[in-house]
Amino acid sequence: MAFHADATDLTHKEILTWEGFGAAQRELARAVAECDLMATAVGARILPFIAPNIARGLKMRFAQGRPEMNIIICENLMDADRVLAGLIKKELTGEEGERFDRSVGLVEASIGRMVPIQTEEMRQGDPLRVCVEGYGFLPVDRDAFKGSIPEMSGLVPYSPFEYYLRRKLWLHNMGHACCAYMGMYAGKTYIYEAAAETDILLLTRAAMLESVAALSGAQLEFRPSPASPGHPAR
Repeated sequence: MAFHADATDLTHKEILTWEGFGAAQRELARAVAECDLMATAVGARILPFIAPNIARGLKMRFAQGRPEMNIIICENLMDADRVLAGLIKKELTGEEGERFDRSVGLVEASIGRMVPIQTEEMRQGDPLRVCVEGYGFLPVDRDAFKGSIPEMSGLVPYSPFEYYLRRKLWLHNMGHACCAYMGMYAGKTYIYEAAAETDILLLTRAAMLESVAALSGAQLEFRPSPASPGHPAR
C-alpha cells in the first residue's frame, strides 16, 4: 500500500499483494520478466535478499528474448549500481551475465523524498503500509539507461550524475545531521525545534555554505542536461 503523507488528504494505491511466499517469488519473477521499468527501495542491507529473485526474472526475460530494461536503484548507498550488479550476476551464468551487461541498465537515483514515522492511525489495517511526503522529484543517472529513457512525472534524468550524489550527501544529509546534532546538545527533541533556534539555524547554514564552496572547488562539471519533456533539469 502507498499513501500520501498529508493526513488531510490521504490517497490510497494498492501496489501488490500475494497469498504466500512461493506465490510472491513466482509473481515477482514474472513481473521482472515482463516489465519495461522496475525499481528497488528496500534499504541497502536488504539488496542481497532480493537479488536472487531479480535474477530469476531476468533469466525468464532473457529466455523470452525481451528488449532492454532498466532498474532504478532508490537506495542510500554509494556505488549502488556496482553493488546490485555484483549481487545479481552471482546468480547468472557467464552468458547470462554478458546479456545482463548489454541489456539491463542499473540507474542510480538521488532520493530526497521523506518517509515520516507513521502514526498509529496510519498503521491500522495493513502492516505493510507506507506513507511519504508530497515531494515528488527523482533525479536519476541519465547515462546509465539502456535504450530510451521513459517519460515519467517527477523523473529527472541528469548527467553528470555524480553532482547529484555529492550534493545529496554533502548538502542534504550533512545539513540535516548538523542541525540534529546541535539540537540534541541543546536539549531539543525534534529537528524543527532545533531549526527554530537562531544560533543553530545560522551555524547549519554556514556549514552548508562551506560545503557548497567545497563542491565548487572540486571542479565538478555542472552542466545541466536536457530535461525530460515537461520536466526541468534540476
